[in-house]
Formats: sequence, C-alpha cells, structure tokens
Amino acid sequence: RGALAYPAAQVHALSPRSLALLEIRSERDLAVLAALHARGVPLGDPGPRGWDLRYATELHTTNDSHRFTPRDRAAANGYQPDEYGRWIGPDGDTLVPLHEGRMIGPFDPSRKGWVRGKGRTAAWRDLPHGAPPEPQFLLRPADVPDRGPKVAYMRVAASTNSRTVISTYLRGNPAGDSVFFFLPADRSPATALAVVGIFNSFAYDFAVRARIGGLNLSEFLMLETPLVDREIFARID
Repeated sequence: RGALAYPAAQVHALSPRSLALLEIRSERDLAVLAALHARGVPLGDPGPRGWDLRYATELHTTNDSHRFTPRDRAAANGYQPDEYGRWIGPDGDTLVPLHEGRMIGPFDPSRKGWVRGKGRTAAWRDLPHGAPPEPQFLLRPADVPDRGPKVAYMRVAASTNSRTVISTYLRGNPAGDSVFFFLPADRSPATALAVVGIFNSFAYDFAVRARIGGLNLSEFLMLETPLVDREIFARID
C-alpha cells in the first residue's frame, strides 16, 4: 500500500550509466525529475545541446603541501594583501590565495575567511560579498596550473543541508582538493559563468539532492545530472 511505481525504464532514463536508484519520495518528485532529465542534457554531453564539461581537480592538500605558504608566515615575512587578494612581498614578488571548500559560497569565491586553526577545528569568519579572499594558504604563481575558467563547487555536501550544490567561478587562483570543478572545453568565461548559474539554481539543486547518497559530489554522480539545454539557454533573454 502506498508503494511508488519506479519502472526499470525510468531507472535507465535517470541514471543511464550507473543505474542508480534516486531518493524519490513521491510521484511528484518522480515527475519533476523525469521532466528535468527529458528536457535537459547530461552534464558532460559534448553535442550541440550540451556544455562539454571536463571534470578536474587541482592541488592536493597532502601531496602538494610543500607548495603552500601559511598566510600568517607570509604576513610575518612582510607580505601584504592588495585589493585583488594577492599578497605582495617586500621585494615585489607575489603570492596568490589557495581556495578551500569552506571559503566559497554561491556566486562568491570569498564567502568565508580563515581566522586560525587547521582542519576541522579551524575557525572561519563571514566576509561581505565582493571582499578579497582571506585564505589559510598562499602559493607562488609558478606553482599554479593554468586551467582557464573553472566552474568550482564545494566537494563536501549532504542531502540534509539547506543547499547541496554551492558553486562559484574561479580563474587564476588555485583550489585545493576540497574544491572540485569542471572545465569548459571551449575555455570560455561565458560558458563557465552560465554553468555556475545553473549549478546554483534550485531546480538543479533538487536534481542533485535526489542523487547524493554520501558526502562527496564525485564526478560519477555529477556526470548524470541534467543541465539546461545549451541551445535553449542561448535563447533566454
């Protein structure tokens, strides 16, 4: 009694690669998800309707830690931040901020600033929108990979959080492994910004929330999520 009909054909339609069973609570949920997938395109679709995105990570917190300069050490050595978030040394050399998952918010690469501590015990403070980043670590520009425009998003999420997907645009500044991202194949800032907008929408959040079972928004999970048809998106005024 009260069982939800979830036919095999629907499993193939919503999860063609993984055949994952989504967290569907009602007929209404199923109808909305079916519409999103039928009218949208998979995230990695390279065709004219798709966005042709490539998953990537950048710097690993452990393996690349020798490249990181703690911000308090840089300050003790005379480095000072400028209005763009770069830290300028006494001799004119530059360090750039390393973005971590805790730092980013929707459409905001600097939602929180590091105060003190490490790992889960670190203290962070809220920053006003548009504020320069206040990172825990800095890097030399020579150690920063040039990947072009990035659709960055917080790696750790949960279906019980107010938002599942938290995304922002990054370019130039590097990110640690608590930030995942997708790279537009055309390396276009306009493409990256458009996808950031889709990622932060409530409709997309609903589609991802039904799919997440753990705490990480991993590549295999994201690749089957539906984005707005690119041709339709281009016609939106």
